[in-house]
Amino acid sequence: MWMPFDEYAAQPFMEKYEVLRYINDIYLAKIDGHYSGFTPISTKSNFSNQPNSHFYLNAGGLKRSNSL
Repeated sequence: MWMPFDEYAAQPFMEKYEVLRYINDIYLAKIDGHYSGFTPISTKSNFSNQPNSHFYLNAGGLKRSNSL
């Protein structure tokens, strides 16, 4: 059974990692119709051995979304 997005996004694990917060924001921006492309954002990844990585998103679209 799937849980509602708000409940999923409020999980402590989701709040702990920056990259997962970006994924949540992308999802919200997409369903609001404000997300249409990608821009590289430098971020620290907990899923890679590299000190820095890039996450590709539309940063302008996120500023207009109703993120959590």
